[in-house]
Amino acid sequence: MFQSPTALRCRVLVSRDKAARLAVCVVPLLLAGLGLAASAPAAERTTTFSAAGGHTFTVPAGVSSVRVALLGGAGGNCYGASGGQGALLAGDFSVYPGEILSIGVAGEGTDCRNGRTGGQGGGGAGGTQQEPGGAPGAGGGGASTVSASNLPPGFPSLLAVAAGGGGSHADVDGGNAGEAGGETNAGESGGPGSETEGGAAGIPVASCGNLPGQKGAAYAGGEGGSAQYWGGGGGGSGYFGGGGGAGETCMTGGAGGGGSSFIAASASAVSAATPTSGAPYVSLTYASPTIELSSENVEFAEQPFGTISGPQTVTIKNTGTAPLIISQMESTAPDFLLADHCHGEIEPNESCTVDVRFAPQEEGTVESTLNIYSNDNTTQPRIEVGLKGKGGPPPAGEKGETGASGETGAAGPTGPTGATGETGAAGAKGETGATGPSGATGPTGTKGETGAAGAKGETGATGTTGPLAPIGDYQCHRRKQHGRFLIACFVVHAKGTSSTVRNVHVHAVLARSSKVYASWNGQIDTSGHITMPASKPIASGTYSLTLSYRQHGHESLREQHYRCLESC
Repeated sequence: MFQSPTALRCRVLVSRDKAARLAVCVVPLLLAGLGLAASAPAAERTTTFSAAGGHTFTVPAGVSSVRVALLGGAGGNCYGASGGQGALLAGDFSVYPGEILSIGVAGEGTDCRNGRTGGQGGGGAGGTQQEPGGAPGAGGGGASTVSASNLPPGFPSLLAVAAGGGGSHADVDGGNAGEAGGETNAGESGGPGSETEGGAAGIPVASCGNLPGQKGAAYAGGEGGSAQYWGGGGGGSGYFGGGGGAGETCMTGGAGGGGSSFIAASASAVSAATPTSGAPYVSLTYASPTIELSSENVEFAEQPFGTISGPQTVTIKNTGTAPLIISQMESTAPDFLLADHCHGEIEPNESCTVDVRFAPQEEGTVESTLNIYSNDNTTQPRIEVGLKGKGGPPPAGEKGETGASGETGAAGPTGPTGATGETGAAGAKGETGATGPSGATGPTGTKGETGAAGAKGETGATGTTGPLAPIGDYQCHRRKQHGRFLIACFVVHAKGTSSTVRNVHVHAVLARSSKVYASWNGQIDTSGHITMPASKPIASGTYSLTLSYRQHGHESLREQHYRCLESC
């Protein structure tokens, strides 16, 4: 195995003619530069290809380095002889997200009892037998390869080759990768491939009709030589393949040589090619992000629809060994609003957050899913968070300003007559009329017998009529007009006796501070009530009630202070 020489810590792409040696530097973040061991930590992931043939590998997002391990195919066995072992080698390479790597997994050479075919990946075929009683040579093992496949046309892209082992002859072991085939006589087995050319062909020591093997070539082992009875073993494939062994007719024959291995100079932490038994494979190990969520479900309390709740936070942490990239977040229902704070790469052991708010569009329970898309291979394409909330009734609006007062409505109809008040106190006794004139004094006669009583004098003239007695108490009653106590206030004259109210004409005025609040002029009816419509609202307080009476041609004035207990 050899590594192409260069001082650059870049990928070195080497052409066959050595004249075109191109170094392509692709994000040179090698494992050694990062201080990481070559062996894969537990948080890293490995993709392994084991089926013989071609494959591709796309570098995941956030991955900048991969460790490649390759095992070439073993040569085929032939009776008691064993095929050579394939080479195992490994190294770390810088890559970039989205880069496509071409993978070639080797096949093992065919056992001589089952044919002579070389293994997938350029293994040389065993030599043919011409007569019954012998066997063909066993096939050489194929090579496993890794190369970059999405570089511009014409650019060499080979990264690594793990060589195959040589196929065996009937009684001669095939050569391990990088080694010549086993020999009974010198020169009969094929030589190993080298850095610059294929392995030499095996040459028979006697001319008995048997033929030499073929020389190895680039990516191909040489075919074994044909013979009458025992064909030569095929050469193992590699960067340059091993030579095919010579066939055997009258004396001994030869086995195939092993191929050469290769790893580009851009590789770091290289494990040199070593012959190793086992089925061929190619594995790629790389640091990988691991997404971890603080919660798998978010539930909101009842929220009035048409409003937006406060945020609930979901924390996203990268517990892996490579940057985590959140490519997209979405909610499957418009009722949940997202504020994504996860931008760019999230380094290992770092975290970011997404705030979720609930904005129900209608009443009732709403369930949704928060889909988070990332480059975590274990959760691709997405990881989910359950969302749930309940929309409640809409909130009451704010109280508006008080509107302007409307116009005063018309006065309502007169209410029923109030209850009759108690009878007022009796009026004062009128003055005694003047005494009539005395008669003339007669002469004093002798005292005689008492004479008869004198005649009764005339009745004196009638004195002036005194003021009328008060008719009764006065009550204030408020009346409801159009459902509101704002319009009418009434002063009611309480009923007196039938004799005190008959033929009485009254002028009544209710006032305070020279302001008239109610008035009335008219004949007291037989019920003895005076109902006075108020001209303006009457607040609680003390008012003057002035009454002028006229009865039988006499007038009287009465003023009474009255406290209305209710506002009108």
